[in-house]
Amino acid sequence: MKTRPVRAPGLQSALMTAEFCRPRVSTRRFAGVFKQALKNRCFNWIATLALLVVATGWANARPNVLFVVLDDLNTWIEPIGEYPDVRTPAMNRLAQSGVTFTRAQCQAPICAPSRISFLSGLRPSTTGLYSLNSTLYNHPTYGTGKHKTLHQFFREAGYVTATAGKVFHTDADLNAISGYLNHRGPGTDYGPTRSPKFTDPAVSGSNPLVDWGAYPPTDPQTPDYQTVTWATNRLAEFATNPATPFLMTIGIVRPHLPFYAPPPYFSLYPPGNFALPFFQADDLADTPRFARYLHWLLPEPRTQTLIAYNEWTNHTRAYLASVTFADAMVGRLLDGLAVNN
Repeated sequence: MKTRPVRAPGLQSALMTAEFCRPRVSTRRFAGVFKQALKNRCFNWIATLALLVVATGWANARPNVLFVVLDDLNTWIEPIGEYPDVRTPAMNRLAQSGVTFTRAQCQAPICAPSRISFLSGLRPSTTGLYSLNSTLYNHPTYGTGKHKTLHQFFREAGYVTATAGKVFHTDADLNAISGYLNHRGPGTDYGPTRSPKFTDPAVSGSNPLVDWGAYPPTDPQTPDYQTVTWATNRLAEFATNPATPFLMTIGIVRPHLPFYAPPPYFSLYPPGNFALPFFQADDLADTPRFARYLHWLLPEPRTQTLIAYNEWTNHTRAYLASVTFADAMVGRLLDGLAVNN
């Protein structure tokens, strides 16, 4: 795939999607871009997972920054054009107002080390952090007080800092920098979970997060909706003091498991109206053994299991619904930003 960022007049945003493969750009360079951006009175950078960065007040020396992280989002979004059946109108709207990076790479194909990387500007190969239970705050070389994270850097630059939802993977890392946070909203919440689960335990096991289906009934019952409500309220407050710039980092949990979304999002993807992803049974044959260890003990069912139990279509449909739900939350953030800009 060729990289061809499209720049729109009055650039205010940047959209990135992650491809789960070896990083091609050093995250140290990303950290340097932050520093140079504030120095040069401009701001436009992107990191990993699925990140949306929106900068307002572009002509100002220190623009406001809304930094949004979507958990486990792949390249199935409309601006990328890789999967034509998905619906993400809000991300389309964001892409049309700025730059889309189509080959931004993920530093690590799992949550904790990837987030630690883009929030610290350090590669996993530098920190040695690769596993899901990784934490940065107690790292002997780069832990709290030894290396600055994104929030610390902005706070020391005179920004008001705010965060809510899943930004760091663990509360321990967030707690360690709490002194650099002016506003802290709801934390990580994967729920609500459903009992009994939609899926057969023979397929999904006993973990309550490994499930998929239309749930809960309405958007306001989801933690992501509540996180975004908190964020839009803060944006309204910040608008009353435009002289002080802000960094707001918002973590939307979906489309992380469970693949739950209210029923209207499932109705957008009736069975038979979307394509199943390409599957290659021996896809891991050319990967190093260590790469398999990263996911060895994770509870998600393998594709072969989904196919054997006739759940692959349901699983794909639920993922698509979760993506479109997450996109709706991005839309609410963009609306809140527009009203209070």
